[in-house]
Amino acid sequence: MANPSEADAHWSLKHLPAAKNVPPGMTARRAAEIASHFVDDPDVFVFSSTAGSIGPKRGVIPALHPLSVRFVAPEPGRYRSTFVFKVRICRLIYIYIYV
Repeated sequence: MANPSEADAHWSLKHLPAAKNVPPGMTARRAAEIASHFVDDPDVFVFSSTAGSIGPKRGVIPALHPLSVRFVAPEPGRYRSTFVFKVRICRLIYIYIYV
């Protein structure tokens, strides 16, 4: 992750339940059909951090801040979860994870 702005970026990562996740251009019915083939369990995706702040770039190339995710499933299966990056005073950023 990086902050290309001249202001602090305060962010958090939240799970978006499959029932509320209808990608642009897709009907709710089709989204539900696709979701039925996967397990939506956000706990199997372990992020190195779920909130934080990244300082401004201060006129230089923005520093990179790594964010890792581990997959830790209790049993074999097809898992899919959607997470949303919420950045204060910014638009939402969606992250789709499929395993």
